[in-house]
Amino acid sequence: MRANMCDFVLRLYRGSRECDAARFMEWALDLTRALIPFDSAVWAIGVAGVGVHSAHLDHLPAEMFKRWESERRNNAEFTALIEGSGTEATCRSSVARSANAPPAHRHFLEFCQHYEIGHALCTTTRNAVTNLHHFLCLYRSAAHKAFSANDQEIKMFLAPHLVEARNNNLAAYFATYKEAAYRSAICDRFGLLHQTEPGFTDLLQAEWPDVRHPYLPAELNELITRNRQRVFQGASIVVKTAPLGDLVHLQAKRQNRSGQLSARERLITKHLVLGETYKQIAHALDLSPCTVTKHVNAIYKKTGARNKTQLAKIIEEAKRRG
Repeated sequence: MRANMCDFVLRLYRGSRECDAARFMEWALDLTRALIPFDSAVWAIGVAGVGVHSAHLDHLPAEMFKRWESERRNNAEFTALIEGSGTEATCRSSVARSANAPPAHRHFLEFCQHYEIGHALCTTTRNAVTNLHHFLCLYRSAAHKAFSANDQEIKMFLAPHLVEARNNNLAAYFATYKEAAYRSAICDRFGLLHQTEPGFTDLLQAEWPDVRHPYLPAELNELITRNRQRVFQGASIVVKTAPLGDLVHLQAKRQNRSGQLSARERLITKHLVLGETYKQIAHALDLSPCTVTKHVNAIYKKTGARNKTQLAKIIEEAKRRG
């Protein structure tokens, strides 16, 4: 068994670099099935005791998770079915006990029977990078044997490797699909950041100084909620979004404020940063001083500069960033 687990870990980390991010969880669970046989599974991510933010369902319909979300509010047994015991230990249980079930449990048991969940093996693992919890739950039908103590031990060994491999997989995705000058991140439907590259949070704070990590600012999250493939043009940054399974890939970079200028404004800017007066610029470009003043005011508004010195720095930074 030790050799099998060593082989599993090697294949898992190799696959984390090679597997497409949208189907990595599916692939990793298929790999896990070779060590711990199971019929279906849920790999959910959220905050223990607060809620689940995203979930990958393996051989389970989407309606199952929607029903679970609705039921968990009023029934702790539903919560434990995906979130386990709420600790970082593995919870092992047999849930198919319909014969002598008290009335209060019948609804829960009917739910389990409907989705052929007879036995559950749930592990809660905290991601040290994001502080989010990964709930990895394996299920067997009542027709199969309950999970053993050996299954539990194997699962506790595998769980942190599965979480770390997912981190590596997202990092590999960033390296492959990130555009130059951008910083990447992954968020869920609630605007909770699952993974960020160094510098991404700093970019958010440049646009929204009061943003509270690990959540996106409400303005940006609302945009993503309406359409997961959009471009946000802010005063300080640009954010591009694209769907990644049930998550969203975000790419952010500093706003090239000089790029917002018109052709005439860019021409006037060249003269401004050389230290020329409005009268000199008007003469050089055959414009009235009043027209030059209007253009300069527009230039300062678009770039955020307050004077020629600041404008020169912004233009120089834009050239350096390409």
